[in-house]
Parts: sequence; C-alpha cells; structure tokens
Amino acid sequence: MTKRILAIVLALAMVFGAGSAMADMSSGTADYDVTLGDVCTVDTTAATTSFGFHPLMSPPLAPVGSGSVSAGSVDVTCSPGVNYILGADGGLNAGATTYPTFTYAAPTTLAMVDGSGNFVGYYLHDGTGFILGDADLPGIDPLYSPFSLNPTGANGWGGVGSGGVQTYGLFADVFIDDPALVAGTYTDTVTFTVVW
Repeated sequence: MTKRILAIVLALAMVFGAGSAMADMSSGTADYDVTLGDVCTVDTTAATTSFGFHPLMSPPLAPVGSGSVSAGSVDVTCSPGVNYILGADGGLNAGATTYPTFTYAAPTTLAMVDGSGNFVGYYLHDGTGFILGDADLPGIDPLYSPFSLNPTGANGWGGVGSGGVQTYGLFADVFIDDPALVAGTYTDTVTFTVVW
C-alpha cells in the first residue's frame, strides 16, 4: 500500500511539475497613438456647370453689373474654429484671351477653349462683383493673379470652420459676344483649394 501511495504522490508531482513549467511566460508590448489636428476639405461636385447653347454673337451671359448666371457652388468643411481661405486657380487657359478689353478683364480672364485653339473668356465671382482668383495664396497656382474687386485685395473667400459644410455660391460672366468666336464647344477646368 505504501508503494501504491508513493506511486500516486509521484504521479501527482509529475502532473503538477509539468503544470508549473507551462506557467512560465514571456511578454511584449504594443504601442498605440492617435494624432489629432485641424482639417479642411473642399467639395466641387456642385460646381460643374454647363452654360448651355447660345447662337454666335449673343450678348454676354451676365456681364458685370447686369445680373448673374449661376456657376454652381463649392462646399468647404473645416474643423471648428479653423481660419481658412478658399481660392481658385486660373483654370487651364488663364490669360489666353484678352476679350473683353475693359480694365479689369485683360489679360487675366479665365478662358474656355475649343479643340482648335479658340477661346471664350469668362469670370467666376461671388455674385457681388468679387472676382475669384488666387493671388498670393500659398498652395494655389502662383502664376494667376487677377485683379480683384474685393476692397481688401484678397483673392479668395475667408471663413472660420464650423465642423459642418459651408457652401459658397458661384456665378459667372461669360463673354460669348466676342466677334472672333467660331461655333464649337468650349471647356475649362478650374481647381479650388482651401488653405488653412
């Protein structure tokens, strides 16, 4: 009987001894971080606009002082309290036309081009006469510096982020009365940039 008890004790010691070996461990660490900061985004989905079909030598679409033609809108979303400026570059053909020739137009008019190198001049503005451009705005095409009707001389819209969408309506003056124009479809692409 003593041998039997001794065998059981040895068996239990081996089981518990094996269990002790399995209780050893090794540890490692994992690092986690998050970076928070101010952010702004610009959405131009609603800015894409067709000004439609017009016969050659039609009057200009909304010449300055006579009304406005809608050119869609641009949405800006910035973190709350962030000061920002929304600006536009000169499109793909800025200064390609000097028509019309009145003081604030030439040679910095935006221009839509057909496939043959003919241009229709136009402006984008805020509906009150403030012509959009990008003079001296960091991060936006530095070559396009139009005259601005904004009395502060700034060529962009300024704002303070709310955390929600802030919408800026766009309007256009399109100079389709240029006697040099030929029939065709004219296009341009303007890039809007928000700087904060």
